[in-house]
Amino acid sequence: MYELIALIAALKQMKRPNMFLWNLFIKQEIPEKTSKFEVHTKVARRRMAPFVGKYAGGKLLEKDGSSISEFEPGIIKPYREAHANELLKQQFGETIYGNALDIEEIAEDQVTQEIEFLDEAITRTENWMLGKLLTTGVVPIVGETVNRAIKFGDHDKEVLSGTSLWTNEQSDPVEYLLEKQLEILEKTGVMIDSICMSATAGKAFKDHPKVKERLKYITADVIRVEPRNLGDGAKFIGTIPEADLDIYVFTDWVENFETKTSEAIIPAGEIIGGKSKSFRVHYGAIAQMVNKEKSVFVGKRIPKTWVDEKNDLECIQVSSAPLIVPEDASSFFAAKVIE
Repeated sequence: MYELIALIAALKQMKRPNMFLWNLFIKQEIPEKTSKFEVHTKVARRRMAPFVGKYAGGKLLEKDGSSISEFEPGIIKPYREAHANELLKQQFGETIYGNALDIEEIAEDQVTQEIEFLDEAITRTENWMLGKLLTTGVVPIVGETVNRAIKFGDHDKEVLSGTSLWTNEQSDPVEYLLEKQLEILEKTGVMIDSICMSATAGKAFKDHPKVKERLKYITADVIRVEPRNLGDGAKFIGTIPEADLDIYVFTDWVENFETKTSEAIIPAGEIIGGKSKSFRVHYGAIAQMVNKEKSVFVGKRIPKTWVDEKNDLECIQVSSAPLIVPEDASSFFAAKVIE
């Protein structure tokens, strides 16, 4: 049941879970033919290679003046016990109604469930990586044997205070968003069109007196509110038509594999802004042993099975080596708008 070619074909046909943030910002997924490959992005319209440094304790330690033109992304490779072959060894049985059970079909369903489980785990890690890049400017590559990160230029992140906070009536959230859009346009030539807010930031935005005032007295050309659920923790709040700027509230958590605690993709009180479809994902090739020989596989998801004779187990693994890259490292921003 676990022939490699069949598993690869099944993974290619598998539909990605509905990940709102990924669908909003990712434009292209590119499988690379090598494990190391050139990565270039723009910083304020100037093309450059990224900086690489160590990532620990939430801080990036950069090597001054150290730049690279080639990068090897970390490999995500969750695995689990495989049980389909056990089912195939069983004989055809009968239900209490006397209908024969096709064990082969049940085994095929078991294989599908196993690779879907592993694929979804990788997808959530990718979504977490994208969230980290958008909120911190850093793509962390952290695991049991790896502890590093990649950074593209200087990340634009503000921490508002005093009368600028969205909980203060003297602030103006709509004007702030318009100013950030103009600032990025002037710097990069990119017109951002999407703002994603945490639930608390979204509430502060909707409850702000100046936002309510605009809705009450000014035409719909200034701000248009059309709340609707998009699934996957996302809700469309409305549009600022004069700037073609869509506003969303996005709430999703993942379990941090180091601390085992729940972690919000967009931290409480924060917002992120960028241009839709302005990031791409490169997938490094992965080397695996097949029939005692090393082979290199190209693709977004690479499966593998093996028998653990010592523990009398059969295992299935799905590997992926993603690297998320912005088109322009200065074309997105993050801000903490409430305390």
